[in-house]
Amino acid sequence: MKMSKFGLIFILTIVSFISCKKEPNPSNRTNEIEKVNVEIDTITESERVDRVFEEFKKLYNELGDFKKTSNFKKYGFAEGGKNKIWLDKLRVLKSNPDSKLLIKKGILISELEQLGLAYASSKGVETEVTETFNKIFTEAILPKIKTEKTQIIENSNSWYEGGNLHKKDGTEWKRATEHNKLATCADFTMTIALRNGEEPSVFSSKFKKASESLKDCIDKFYKLPESEKITVPQAVINCISN
Repeated sequence: MKMSKFGLIFILTIVSFISCKKEPNPSNRTNEIEKVNVEIDTITESERVDRVFEEFKKLYNELGDFKKTSNFKKYGFAEGGKNKIWLDKLRVLKSNPDSKLLIKKGILISELEQLGLAYASSKGVETEVTETFNKIFTEAILPKIKTEKTQIIENSNSWYEGGNLHKKDGTEWKRATEHNKLATCADFTMTIALRNGEEPSVFSSKFKKASESLKDCIDKFYKLPESEKITVPQAVINCISN
């Protein structure tokens, strides 16, 4: 039985219609991607800090729960134990670029890893190392209610906080306080170290010395003729290049 010309055209039209229905619209896909990108861009740095800090606190509390268990004392983070998954989760968080934002809370994700490994080595027993890290983390998670006097004292000790000269020029650098200069250099020193694959700690004397050296170099740079209009980042680049 032969199919009429009209029947053939009708079938081809239906097939074509179905194919078009299944084929995704490229413009719709582009719109979806742009929408996701906009949503990502609207997440503020403060929100990113809060998110990664919540993950940090969760892992810190979990460590506190299992550090004295018999399984942890026997296996630590070895394959045969129940707690290797904790170390795996920690290292996933560590690979998240936002984990570097924890510096704004005065802590580093690598320090939590060091605490876990210290407990594995001591079989859950407190040591000078674990007590030091626990003090740092407790102060970050449960900050004390500060009086005006203690606030001034603690601010003077937090030499690495409060820098805001990152996008300024030489004129503004010269007008800034020594604390502002050093705190700004601490941020640059941290960024440089992280890009070099290092894991610096703001609590180490080495880190502070490197920040002070960078500040001294920038001070000298801005004593050069006609250097005031050069930005602080450019001055940093000059210092680390020489």
